[in-house]
Amino acid sequence: MPSTFGATWSTIIVLTGALAVWAEDSLPEGAVMRLGAIRLRHQDDVTSLAWSPDGKTLASACNDRTIRFWDRATGEEARPCLRHPSPVLSVAWSPDGKILASADGDGSVRLWDIANGQAVVSWKRDRHTEFYSIAWSPDGKTLASAGDDRTIRLWDRAASKEIRSWPGNEHCVYSVAWSPDGKKLASAGVDDKVCLWDVATGKEITTCGHREGAMSVAWSPDGTTLVSTGADGKVVLWEADTGKEIRSWLAHGRRIRSAAWSPDGKMLATASDDREIGLWDPATGKPLLDLLGHPGDVRALAWSPDGKLLASGCIDARVRLWDPATGKLCNWGPGHQTRVRSVIWSPDGKKLASLGDQAVCCLWDLPTGKELHRWENVSFLAWSPDGKTVVTASPDKAIYQWDAVTGKQIASWPAGKTDIAALAWSPDGKSLCKWCWDGNLDEWDVQSGKPIRRSRGPTCDLYSYAWSRSPDGRTLASTRLDERIRLWDASGIRDIYCYVPNEAPRIRDTALALAWSLDGKTLAAIHASGTIRLLDPATTTEIGSWHSPSTYVIAWSHDSILLATTSSDHAITIWDATDRSNIGSLQFKCRANQIAFSPDGRFLASAHEDAAILVWNAPQAPVRRRELQDTELEQLWEDLGSQDAAKADRALWTLVSGPKQTVAFLRKHLRPAQRDPQLSKKVQRLIPDLDSEDFDLRQNATTALTGIGPVAEPTLSKILEGNLSLEARRRIEAVFEEFDKLRWTGMALQSWRALAVLERISAEDARAVLEDLAKGEPDARLTQEAQAAVERLTRKEKVLKGFRSRSDH
Repeated sequence: MPSTFGATWSTIIVLTGALAVWAEDSLPEGAVMRLGAIRLRHQDDVTSLAWSPDGKTLASACNDRTIRFWDRATGEEARPCLRHPSPVLSVAWSPDGKILASADGDGSVRLWDIANGQAVVSWKRDRHTEFYSIAWSPDGKTLASAGDDRTIRLWDRAASKEIRSWPGNEHCVYSVAWSPDGKKLASAGVDDKVCLWDVATGKEITTCGHREGAMSVAWSPDGTTLVSTGADGKVVLWEADTGKEIRSWLAHGRRIRSAAWSPDGKMLATASDDREIGLWDPATGKPLLDLLGHPGDVRALAWSPDGKLLASGCIDARVRLWDPATGKLCNWGPGHQTRVRSVIWSPDGKKLASLGDQAVCCLWDLPTGKELHRWENVSFLAWSPDGKTVVTASPDKAIYQWDAVTGKQIASWPAGKTDIAALAWSPDGKSLCKWCWDGNLDEWDVQSGKPIRRSRGPTCDLYSYAWSRSPDGRTLASTRLDERIRLWDASGIRDIYCYVPNEAPRIRDTALALAWSLDGKTLAAIHASGTIRLLDPATTTEIGSWHSPSTYVIAWSHDSILLATTSSDHAITIWDATDRSNIGSLQFKCRANQIAFSPDGRFLASAHEDAAILVWNAPQAPVRRRELQDTELEQLWEDLGSQDAAKADRALWTLVSGPKQTVAFLRKHLRPAQRDPQLSKKVQRLIPDLDSEDFDLRQNATTALTGIGPVAEPTLSKILEGNLSLEARRRIEAVFEEFDKLRWTGMALQSWRALAVLERISAEDARAVLEDLAKGEPDARLTQEAQAAVERLTRKEKVLKGFRSRSDH
């Protein structure tokens, strides 16, 4: 990427408020932009939360050794962070709001003066002690602490010293809490026990517990009830005076780390390692709401003093604020508050759409990084080929069309009763396809919103892992747990072929992700074993494969030369598809759920679990050039027609490396498909004979249709949509099977691959050859493929012109 453009974007990142970068959270090396506001965010697991008594500020503790303060009104940092020498495990505001107490994993408790950010007191125990929990007495004079030394300690704020301690639970004490009257302490520990203590004497009043590890305790605001949670996923309510169980229920599938009462005592919140927060009616134990959107364990909870917000802390380094009345996330600034699932560039590369959890879609302007529009209730989206509109599918099974400039809704129509699995535009932008989980493929006319056809395809049940539609809209690729990768003819959903990577596998090696190259000539697949395969859809054979452990996402560059993959070690790897070599990698901090190259191939966008969207400089493929001799060109031309996909692929890239000689050679060997004005009439005349009572007549008609060749396929496809007898339909489908064989043999296969050579060369003389081929018989596959290649090159040139224009300014 030219350095001037990188500098321009770097300047924007510094100056644009929406893209402010904290000193501790600078962009990873190779990244040029982050989309969305960086708020309510740490660098590691969030361990504890506490609201100031006035409810204006939220303090959060983290394993990154910091305590941060967040402004409730804006979500921005309210004051400089405080630092510990080790992970901070617990924080608590004094009732008067003047002091913040904190405890860490190195045996120290500190009291901070909020006015000046200075530590006024620091108590230190053995360096191997970890203080898991601290809590202020209601009068603010005494601080209680507990940790892995199995001891409960009381610290005097005024005297700045420890005033009392006693043995607590038999093992680590995870949580301590004062009763509202300040006379009792409750503790929860690994020994499964919940203990009540007399503060004045340090004596145990009563003991109750869980079947498996008690994790947290909290008193109801009126002091009559104590709640405890455990590693058994249960919530238990106890009588505060007697320790008698009131009620219990299984609230989560994994351990519950935190429980918090609403200030009015009418709701109880629980946070679990199952990534969920539950809101419960404590009077009945019945669920009220589930708060979803955390990508990992939820470690901490805190209600605002007025009960209007619930704060949560997660191992994804994020603090989230929820509206407990609706269960929705509160939104501060642009961007997503939960993980981003996908990113899709607009065809001109000027905008980027992102889709996150909570069914939120954001539309971004590049390179300013500003959020242009926000649409809710979105489960899938797709750009129109001209980039003017966006269609979205909603969880309520409806499809909406939006103006990409104004963000306003243009149209909507119901999408049926079955959940939508994916959306895809036709290459000409006139129709839209919707694939459902039940295997139905529906196509609509975008202008009228009326259905065009319905086809039956691969079911997308629990055994389905991935699907992808070829760029020309003709072919669907799908995969299932049985390891098979299937190609389907999208016009009629006919099974074209099935690829099995191992004939007798010892373990399942399902393809987890599929991606078509932009020219549709190659299908890439990532398998569970870490194997990346390149498949040739023409010959149903493998071009090549290599191993990359823990890889799960794949994307092609728009010139079909580079492949990008992401792996569980938080890296994006760029591969050269011509020789499968690794040409570079990009490191990031949190799992990337999807990646996408910009239309000009210069940038790469990634969507992350921590709600971040990053834009990177994409490594560029080395330019390979050589002189090709006439005899070599003849051999390479022959190899282009080979049924050996690996040999044909080598020939393709060798021809690309010698553009001058290759274009001159292909100009002589490629001819536009000849027009036949009578084609449709010829086909129509033969159709009645397919249903004749005379067997020979039926057979002759079938043979004649096959002899016309694949150029007759569009006409036959339209005929299939009408009312035909079973016999006629069966014979047309048999003709299609013969077409599939003819399409990928001899000159047809050579020509198909030659188009890929010309498009990848993409010089003016190569484009001129493609334009000549695009003028042939409209129904011929060669003509249509050439037209599609010219359109892609045209779009690419527009994108590059726009890029150069932005660089100049």
